[in-house]
Amino acid sequence: MTTNYPPHFQVDRIDFPEPRSSAFGNGLKSFILEGGSQEVCKIDLMFLAGRPFEHKRLTAATLASTIKEGTLGQAAAMIADAVDHRGATISSPFSFDHISLQLTCLTKHVTHLLPTLIEIIRQPSFDAAELQLFKNRTIQRLAVDLSNNDVIAYRKATEQYFGADHPYGYNSDISMYGAVDRDDLLLHHGRYFTPKNALLFIAGRMSERLLEQIEDLVEDWEGPDIPAEPRLQTNALLPSHIIENMNKPQSAIRVGRRLFNRNHPDWPAFFVLNTILGGYFGSRLMKNLRESRGFTYGVQSSLESLKFDGYFSISLETDRKYVKKALGQIYREIEVLQNELVPGAELQMVKNYLGGYLLSMLDGPIQTLEVVKNNLAEDSPFDFTSTLLCKIAELSSHDIQHMAQRYLNKQDLSEVIIH
Repeated sequence: MTTNYPPHFQVDRIDFPEPRSSAFGNGLKSFILEGGSQEVCKIDLMFLAGRPFEHKRLTAATLASTIKEGTLGQAAAMIADAVDHRGATISSPFSFDHISLQLTCLTKHVTHLLPTLIEIIRQPSFDAAELQLFKNRTIQRLAVDLSNNDVIAYRKATEQYFGADHPYGYNSDISMYGAVDRDDLLLHHGRYFTPKNALLFIAGRMSERLLEQIEDLVEDWEGPDIPAEPRLQTNALLPSHIIENMNKPQSAIRVGRRLFNRNHPDWPAFFVLNTILGGYFGSRLMKNLRESRGFTYGVQSSLESLKFDGYFSISLETDRKYVKKALGQIYREIEVLQNELVPGAELQMVKNYLGGYLLSMLDGPIQTLEVVKNNLAEDSPFDFTSTLLCKIAELSSHDIQHMAQRYLNKQDLSEVIIH
């Protein structure tokens, strides 16, 4: 019996929809992508207000977690009732670099909920009681997290990549949360929650007057200009080897290094190298450590891009008795990539996989605008994703080998092992 499989092909282009952009009189820039089959709308305001801009550690994360808990005109319970009644969500996701305020709801409810979203952004109360509740919850959660050796491995690794005094490298503790008070939140909010320091993203189905309504709500909103770029420590730290014993049956392992963000010319080639090594389920590390040797349930490598920096990290958990062997196989796979060209068929398969992955990120206006947002957040062109696809298509096995030889030398990689 003959089985006919569908043909394989590489996604060689993405017709990236260009968002409609404009700016309000107060300097707030907007990016709009209309469409979709459902009557749903998402409004997202992103502020450059993360860790690199803090005057006190954990101020940014604390602000992101408490800004929705009441305004000068509405208590937290009132806001929650109004949002829940309409089946909507207002969230405030936090990244190392940015804080966002997002409203997702049915199109027919946007007019009712938009004023509340803008009020939260402009006039948060940072109620002392709500702040204390947040601290109590966070301290309890932190105590649980710090008993997890995988969490400790991540914290130790990022500290090694950037340094304990770097905004991307410092680790939270109970005393830091205790030191952040309401005045710190008001100061951070006043400095960075300004129209010139924000980007507005709107996606989905929307009314014709939505922009007019937003402009009416923000026309008297003023504030300082875009903050100056922070002075961050850029000197590379010496690689280190850390072993700590928490008396766990499993060992959490991190192997990695500080690297660069997506605007670096080598990022596309290293993106492909990372995928081959450990960036998807069919990667070399998965085949070796999981499928062939059974050392771990899962192993992955990741390439993390931040606004001012980036890092590469391999992570896994394994039985204590397999730690040395697992590390040996990790370095073996790296050495193979350094000394042997990736076979053309494997490279093409990874290119096909990445083409499908990048294409899947553009499923509908809301997901597409999220891609635009992530690109602009790191000062990349809005069409970075489609450009990346073209660069991936041009890469050769020699390019991948060069990346491995240049950036994955054992003496440049830090190790963290938490038992």
